[in-house]
Amino acid sequence: MNRGIVHFLMILAAAISAFTLPEAKSGVREVAQGLFVPIAWPVRAIGLAISSRLAPHEQKDLLSPDKARTADELRQQNAELLTRILNLEAQLDDLKQLSAQYQQLGTDLRKLVQPATVVAGPTGSRQTLTVGTSGLKAVREGMAVVHPLGFVGQIFAVAPGAATARVLLVTDPQSKIAARFFRFGRRADGSLVTMPVDIPAPLVEGDGDAMVVRMLPARKVRNVVKIGDVVVLDEPKLPPALKGLRIGTVTAIDLPPTDSGHATIKVEPTGDLTHLHEVLVVSK
Repeated sequence: MNRGIVHFLMILAAAISAFTLPEAKSGVREVAQGLFVPIAWPVRAIGLAISSRLAPHEQKDLLSPDKARTADELRQQNAELLTRILNLEAQLDDLKQLSAQYQQLGTDLRKLVQPATVVAGPTGSRQTLTVGTSGLKAVREGMAVVHPLGFVGQIFAVAPGAATARVLLVTDPQSKIAARFFRFGRRADGSLVTMPVDIPAPLVEGDGDAMVVRMLPARKVRNVVKIGDVVVLDEPKLPPALKGLRIGTVTAIDLPPTDSGHATIKVEPTGDLTHLHEVLVVSK
């Protein structure tokens, strides 16, 4: 027989044995495998290398290594991230507009608001600030207090002899304020547009370091309110000019299993209200 054909048959037999023969358990198989060891080992190594390259690699979820997220969870998180980005862009636009208003109004701004210096932060479990009033005119309870970050709270106690006033922060458990929800979207030209969220007018209550909206029907909230939605002031007892002032952002939504219950929505302020150094008291 031609020597080349013999070599070819031996290589073919070695390749077959490399992939098909199980571990040797009989004398015949042991002898057969022993004959082809010099060829079977390199062939097996080549086969394993090819298999490792062609086999699909396991994709690891680096942000959730213990439990890989599903496609639906990834889509939901991507939507939430997009909402947050749009909100951040809108906040930047708000700050630019506020800066432009300051430059345009100049000294006339003092006719609408009075700057006040924060002289003390929260005391005990209360979410309050103490502001100096020595340079302020006609400060009284119920006046709104604002900041470039948004709505801060309302004055609830005035001490003329000490030339101070106490501000009840919107995060204090005794604070309750009417609000409304909206979110940002984009027009075809890429510019931002505000879109109202169609839910019953909520009452935002302080909850310590954040705020909460309770007792909204779950069926009105489910698939309507989203993480990242913006909450703005809509309190009829305050000056109309303050309507639409930012209160905070939705950071969590707790829904019951069925639509027969009520939803709880967590709202966080744009910044840490307890560490402000200066605020604006709205006198008109």
